[in-house]
Amino acid sequence: MAAKKAAPKKKAAPKKVILTAKLESFAQALTFGVLGADGAGFMVPRDNATAAYTYSHDTGEMSAGAIRVEACRLKQDPKMAARLQELRKEFAEEYDVTRLTVFVALDDAYKLAMTNKQASAAVQAIMGKAKVAGLLVDKVELNDVTYRPKIKRFDGSADSSTGD
Repeated sequence: MAAKKAAPKKKAAPKKVILTAKLESFAQALTFGVLGADGAGFMVPRDNATAAYTYSHDTGEMSAGAIRVEACRLKQDPKMAARLQELRKEFAEEYDVTRLTVFVALDDAYKLAMTNKQASAAVQAIMGKAKVAGLLVDKVELNDVTYRPKIKRFDGSADSSTGD
């Protein structure tokens, strides 16, 4: 007697992340940017958390540093990160953006640059293809350097605690 195979379980559709109006405005501005009133240029460029935070929140009494900190904190919030991922996925599906379509477009740009003898544009296309293929990773070097400003005493001599 043959054993019945269990039907594969369907994955439940992920719950859509629901945010407050301010937070949704931040997510939309961060993902898509915001056009200026005249439509000529972006008032909030895409992927600029500070500009998106300023656009979506009342920041009149906040310092520039505080805005940057809050924007960064908000961008890293798990609910916000999930919503940003949702928006990017929706955008990619709506406009049929995949790694392959980006790679093909960059390949076309490379061919056009080579035809027009534009070496700089060709190099940029090659670098773009390498990033899409995962061959290039941006690296940041961190040095443990302590900054010690020179402190001048009232008499004009340098402070000995700075090593001078």
